[in-house]
Amino acid sequence: NSIIWNERGLDLVFGTNNAEALRIDYSGRVTKPLQPSFRVGSVTYVTTGTTILHTIDFHDIGNNYNPANGRFTAPVAGVYYFGAQAISGSAVTSAEQNLRFMKNSSAVCDARARSYTESSLHLKTVIQLAVGDYITVVVGSGSVYAISNGYHNQFMGYLIG
Repeated sequence: NSIIWNERGLDLVFGTNNAEALRIDYSGRVTKPLQPSFRVGSVTYVTTGTTILHTIDFHDIGNNYNPANGRFTAPVAGVYYFGAQAISGSAVTSAEQNLRFMKNSSAVCDARARSYTESSLHLKTVIQLAVGDYITVVVGSGSVYAISNGYHNQFMGYLIG
Protein backbone atom coordinates (compact mmCIF):
# COMPACT_ATOMS: atom_id res chain seq x y z
CA ASN A 1 0.00 0.00 0.00
CA SER A 2 1.24 3.48 -0.76
CA ILE A 3 0.37 7.16 -0.80
CA ILE A 4 2.26 9.35 -3.26
CA TRP A 5 2.24 13.15 -3.18
CA ASN A 6 3.15 14.56 -6.58
CA GLU A 7 4.49 18.06 -5.84
CA ARG A 8 4.82 19.01 -9.51
CA GLY A 9 1.26 18.08 -10.47
CA LEU A 10 -0.18 18.64 -6.98
CA ASP A 11 -2.02 15.31 -7.20
CA LEU A 12 -2.56 12.88 -4.35
CA VAL A 13 -2.24 9.26 -5.51
CA PHE A 14 -3.21 6.11 -3.58
CA GLY A 15 -2.03 2.70 -4.64
CA THR A 16 -1.70 -0.95 -3.78
CA ASN A 17 0.95 -3.38 -5.00
CA ASN A 18 2.72 -0.56 -6.89
CA ALA A 19 -0.41 0.11 -8.98
CA GLU A 20 -2.35 3.37 -8.94
CA ALA A 21 -5.81 2.81 -7.45
CA LEU A 22 -7.10 6.35 -6.93
CA ARG A 23 -5.99 9.86 -7.85
CA ILE A 24 -7.28 13.13 -6.42
CA ASP A 25 -6.18 15.97 -8.68
CA TYR A 26 -5.15 19.48 -7.63
CA SER A 27 -8.78 20.73 -7.71
CA GLY A 28 -10.12 17.89 -5.53
CA ARG A 29 -11.65 15.73 -8.28
CA VAL A 30 -11.44 11.96 -7.97
CA THR A 31 -10.11 10.73 -11.28
CA LYS A 32 -9.26 7.47 -12.98
CA PRO A 33 -8.10 4.77 -13.01
CA LEU A 34 -10.65 3.30 -10.61
CA GLN A 35 -13.49 5.79 -10.35
CA PRO A 36 -16.43 3.40 -10.77
CA SER A 37 -18.47 4.08 -13.90
CA PHE A 38 -20.54 1.87 -16.19
CA ARG A 39 -23.06 1.86 -19.04
CA VAL A 40 -24.67 -1.39 -20.14
CA GLY A 41 -27.51 -2.36 -22.47
CA SER A 42 -30.08 -5.13 -22.71
CA VAL A 43 -31.37 -7.00 -25.75
CA THR A 44 -33.93 -9.11 -23.88
CA TYR A 45 -37.70 -8.58 -23.71
CA VAL A 46 -38.52 -8.55 -19.96
CA THR A 47 -41.84 -8.71 -18.09
CA THR A 48 -43.28 -7.87 -14.66
CA GLY A 49 -41.21 -8.70 -11.59
CA THR A 50 -38.00 -9.39 -13.50
CA THR A 51 -34.57 -7.90 -12.90
CA ILE A 52 -33.23 -6.70 -16.24
CA LEU A 53 -29.95 -8.39 -17.16
CA HIS A 54 -28.01 -5.87 -19.20
CA THR A 55 -25.50 -7.99 -21.11
CA ILE A 56 -24.02 -5.48 -23.56
CA ASP A 57 -21.04 -3.78 -21.94
CA PHE A 58 -20.50 -0.30 -23.38
CA HIS A 59 -18.00 0.42 -20.58
CA ASP A 60 -17.45 -0.72 -17.00
CA ILE A 61 -14.56 0.96 -15.21
CA GLY A 62 -13.77 -1.25 -12.24
CA ASN A 63 -15.91 -4.22 -13.41
CA ASN A 64 -18.55 -3.59 -10.75
CA TYR A 65 -21.58 -4.48 -12.90
CA ASN A 66 -22.47 -8.19 -13.05
CA PRO A 67 -24.51 -9.14 -16.16
CA ALA A 68 -25.38 -12.55 -14.64
CA ASN A 69 -27.51 -11.02 -11.85
CA GLY A 70 -28.06 -7.43 -13.12
CA ARG A 71 -26.30 -5.86 -10.13
CA PHE A 72 -23.98 -2.89 -9.84
CA THR A 73 -22.18 -3.45 -6.53
CA ALA A 74 -20.56 -0.45 -4.85
CA PRO A 75 -16.81 -1.01 -4.46
CA VAL A 76 -16.44 2.09 -2.27
CA ALA A 77 -18.85 3.97 -0.03
CA GLY A 78 -20.10 7.22 -1.48
CA VAL A 79 -22.79 9.07 -3.38
CA TYR A 80 -23.61 7.61 -6.79
CA TYR A 81 -25.67 8.74 -9.80
CA PHE A 82 -27.71 6.07 -11.62
CA GLY A 83 -29.79 6.28 -14.77
CA ALA A 84 -31.89 3.80 -16.71
CA GLN A 85 -34.04 3.93 -19.78
CA ALA A 86 -36.35 1.45 -21.45
CA ILE A 87 -38.99 1.28 -24.15
CA SER A 88 -42.42 -0.10 -23.23
CA GLY A 89 -43.00 -3.54 -24.65
CA SER A 90 -46.78 -3.29 -24.55
CA ALA A 91 -49.02 -3.31 -27.58
CA VAL A 92 -52.00 -2.35 -25.39
CA THR A 93 -52.51 1.38 -24.96
CA SER A 94 -54.10 1.10 -21.50
CA ALA A 95 -51.30 -1.00 -19.95
CA GLU A 96 -49.07 0.55 -17.32
CA GLN A 97 -45.31 0.17 -17.61
CA ASN A 98 -43.20 0.55 -14.48
CA LEU A 99 -39.41 0.54 -14.09
CA ARG A 100 -37.74 0.57 -10.63
CA PHE A 101 -34.34 0.99 -9.08
CA MET A 102 -33.82 -1.43 -6.22
CA LYS A 103 -31.14 -0.85 -3.58
CA ASN A 104 -30.38 -4.31 -2.24
CA SER A 105 -34.01 -5.54 -2.01
CA SER A 106 -35.80 -2.21 -1.42
CA ALA A 107 -37.34 0.05 -4.05
CA VAL A 108 -35.64 3.45 -4.33
CA CYS A 109 -37.62 5.17 -7.10
CA ASP A 110 -39.63 4.35 -10.21
CA ALA A 111 -40.83 5.65 -13.56
CA ARG A 112 -44.26 4.92 -15.06
CA ALA A 113 -45.90 5.18 -18.46
CA ARG A 114 -49.54 4.51 -19.33
CA SER A 115 -51.69 4.64 -22.44
CA TYR A 116 -48.82 4.67 -24.93
CA THR A 117 -47.37 1.81 -26.91
CA GLU A 118 -43.60 1.82 -27.13
CA SER A 119 -43.35 4.74 -24.73
CA SER A 120 -39.96 5.64 -23.30
CA LEU A 121 -39.31 5.39 -19.56
CA HIS A 122 -36.39 7.29 -18.03
CA LEU A 123 -35.29 6.81 -14.46
CA LYS A 124 -32.52 8.57 -12.56
CA THR A 125 -31.46 9.02 -8.97
CA VAL A 126 -28.63 10.07 -6.70
CA ILE A 127 -28.14 7.74 -3.75
CA GLN A 128 -25.65 7.02 -1.01
CA LEU A 129 -24.27 3.48 -0.97
CA ALA A 130 -22.09 1.57 1.48
CA VAL A 131 -19.45 -0.88 0.28
CA GLY A 132 -21.28 -3.98 -0.98
CA ASP A 133 -24.67 -2.30 -1.51
CA TYR A 134 -26.06 -3.04 -4.95
CA ILE A 135 -28.49 -1.47 -7.40
CA THR A 136 -30.65 -3.34 -9.92
CA VAL A 137 -33.29 -2.31 -12.47
CA VAL A 138 -36.58 -4.22 -12.14
CA VAL A 139 -39.70 -4.19 -14.29
CA GLY A 140 -42.40 -3.46 -11.70
CA SER A 141 -45.28 -3.92 -14.13
CA GLY A 142 -45.77 -4.38 -17.85
CA SER A 143 -42.82 -5.24 -20.04
CA VAL A 144 -39.85 -3.61 -21.71
CA TYR A 145 -38.77 -3.95 -25.31
CA ALA A 146 -35.20 -4.45 -26.46
CA ILE A 147 -33.40 -4.77 -29.78
CA SER A 148 -30.02 -6.13 -30.79
CA ASN A 149 -27.88 -3.02 -30.23
CA GLY A 150 -28.96 -2.48 -26.58
CA TYR A 151 -29.54 1.26 -27.07
CA HIS A 152 -33.25 1.20 -26.17
CA ASN A 153 -32.76 -0.42 -22.78
CA GLN A 154 -29.77 0.87 -20.79
CA PHE A 155 -28.49 1.11 -17.22
CA MET A 156 -25.67 3.43 -16.20
CA GLY A 157 -24.03 4.92 -13.14
CA TYR A 158 -20.95 6.47 -11.62
CA LEU A 159 -19.47 7.54 -8.31
CA ILE A 160 -20.01 11.24 -7.65
CA GLY A 161 -17.92 11.40 -4.50
